[in-house]
Amino acid sequence: MATPGRTMTQPMHPAATLVSGLAATRGVLEARIRELDAEVAHLRDARLQELEAKERLADRLARLVQALPAGVVVLDGRGVVREANPVAIDLLGEPLLATPWRGVIARAFHPEPAGADLKLNDGRLVTLQTCPLGQEPGQILLLQEVTEARRLQSRVEQTRRLADMGRMAANLAHQIRTPLASALLYTSQLNRPQLPDEKRQEFVAKALGRLRDLERLITDMLAFSRGEVGDGDYFAPQLCLESACEPFRESCAAREIRLRLEGQGADGLVRGNPTLLKSALHNLIHNAVQSIDGPGEVRVYAAVKDNAVDLVVEDNGRGVPAAAQAQLFEPFATTRRDGNGLGLAVVRAVARAHGGEAFYEPLPVGSRFTIRLPLAATRADARRAVGAE
Repeated sequence: MATPGRTMTQPMHPAATLVSGLAATRGVLEARIRELDAEVAHLRDARLQELEAKERLADRLARLVQALPAGVVVLDGRGVVREANPVAIDLLGEPLLATPWRGVIARAFHPEPAGADLKLNDGRLVTLQTCPLGQEPGQILLLQEVTEARRLQSRVEQTRRLADMGRMAANLAHQIRTPLASALLYTSQLNRPQLPDEKRQEFVAKALGRLRDLERLITDMLAFSRGEVGDGDYFAPQLCLESACEPFRESCAAREIRLRLEGQGADGLVRGNPTLLKSALHNLIHNAVQSIDGPGEVRVYAAVKDNAVDLVVEDNGRGVPAAAQAQLFEPFATTRRDGNGLGLAVVRAVARAHGGEAFYEPLPVGSRFTIRLPLAATRADARRAVGAE
């Protein structure tokens, strides 16, 4: 029995305990839901801001592409034009969008190349650069018109050459007068009736030699002053090497100088003036032969490297003094007492007129001179450059 005056605690019903636990859990879940809602809202705002920033960047890039002074063309993985800015449309014409790049080449590009540049059918010159799209298949093409730049380069180069010749007019007069005076001296002896036939033939040969020197000097002067080849023809540079070597065969054999022509298998064509290039090679071979005092060797060959061909003349002669190497290709710079100083200047002018360059390299014994010319591009080369084939 219960003791009077004392209260007994009743135990909680199981259902009430469950309800109380569910209420507590609900509170925790609702608090967690509010936290997740806040996080989702924050992430959504951040994502929206990121998308807006990307849209602004894309808009700026699109405006930049439209404003670029160069043509921009976007190709998909099948080589079809998907995008093009106004400059590209102006250069390549329409239709352009949704057109296979191969068809654009056939329609817009001239089949004959222009040195290292590409020529459009309207005569304008452009350069072409490519880069991949990145993660997606396709390419971006960048076309830069260089017509006016090439014209200005040509005019500046010609002006520089004419200025050089103007500054050295007195030197030229001396160079012309010397062989001319010698020729006159020898021919004046031919009127002597008592002159033996042997001497007469000797004077004739010497007079002709001086006149040929004068002819070569005038030819070099004209080649240097012009320094341009126009559109020119396609030809194998190896043929120029063979033609340039031929006049030296007899004189080299007489002096025990071995003239070696190598690289007959060198492939590739260049575009320009083969006669002018032969004259430049003739100057290099002439210098090489003159640099050898006794028996020696002159090696002439062609070698294709990447998109260029090197025409090389090597000798084991005296070489070029270190003090003279810096001005070696400057007009009227010479290391020989009987030199006119135009031979190597003509070599460089001819090389540059063909879109190339001339180089000198000292060897342990002798010298190496190189004319590097770009190989002629074709329409197929332009297709391969952008992966359209």
